[in-house]
Amino acid sequence: MRKTDGPDSMYNGMRVVAIPMDKGGVGKTTCANLLAWFASSGYFPSVTKRVLGMDFDDQQNFSSIFLDMERIEGFSSRFPPIHPTFDPNDPDDADWGGRSCSTDLYYGNPVEPYPTRLANFEILPSDGLQIKSFEDAERTADQTLLEQITEELAQWMQQPDVQERYDMIILDCPPGKNLITAPILRACTDVILPTQMETFSIEGLLGVLGDIHEANMNRKVPINIAGIVPNMVDFRLSMHKANLEALQSNPQTGPYMI
Repeated sequence: MRKTDGPDSMYNGMRVVAIPMDKGGVGKTTCANLLAWFASSGYFPSVTKRVLGMDFDDQQNFSSIFLDMERIEGFSSRFPPIHPTFDPNDPDDADWGGRSCSTDLYYGNPVEPYPTRLANFEILPSDGLQIKSFEDAERTADQTLLEQITEELAQWMQQPDVQERYDMIILDCPPGKNLITAPILRACTDVILPTQMETFSIEGLLGVLGDIHEANMNRKVPINIAGIVPNMVDFRLSMHKANLEALQSNPQTGPYMI
């Protein structure tokens, strides 16, 4: 790897920021939401175009912050709303159906980000049923299919029109390591890692650091760890203080603490 090969070199300057974590409930969506607001409002001087959010969590919280997700009788998951540009009378839309989600690109379906109330921020919401189908597919998929899916997201990011349209893409990840997170760790340029100061959360943090190390073995440009974010720290609790101090002194995590 040349010294000039950094995160900016992967997608002509476009940054793809993932927020993965092995454990749920540690603040992934909160970080994604705050980053979306800051990046699209001009807080980061380098971000001058639109920012895209992609929700890959079947809980759909990131999607629900910005869109009115629809509940359909008989289904526990919510569905993306009909896209505002969809025209049922337009022959070009006849095979679409009017809904778009983050995992559509794995199925060869149209990928149409939704506008939001933030002028420079668009979102591809989560479809809970599609993500659950990925969990089922992972149990039976052969290695060729796994590799194809893993490469699909990175190939989409390589498209010139995607790089021209966005300066930053934010990926809200599901908990755990699965068929959804593998493509994300292959495609992202940066990660932000939120964690709580509790045993299981810290074990999850160390686990995802191991996943990043494994992903870097198949990458030309290593993933940039933008920061580890201790979340919901209560300094009145000796356990929280002790765990925070341990993370700060750990050579594996200390350099990235925010």
